[in-house]
Amino acid sequence: MRIDKYLANMNVGSRKDVHKLIKSVIVSVNGHPVTTPKEKSKRKRSGLGW
Repeated sequence: MRIDKYLANMNVGSRKDVHKLIKSVIVSVNGHPVTTPKEKSKRKRSGLGW
């Protein structure tokens, strides 16, 4: 699932807000910064943080 869609579904913010967070490199998956909203992650195995 795309990171932006997942975060928007988790009520972090709208997809537009989530895009801004990702562009600011505030979001990370398993300790690695996410730089593009198109990046995908497997929800069950990922340590998603912001």
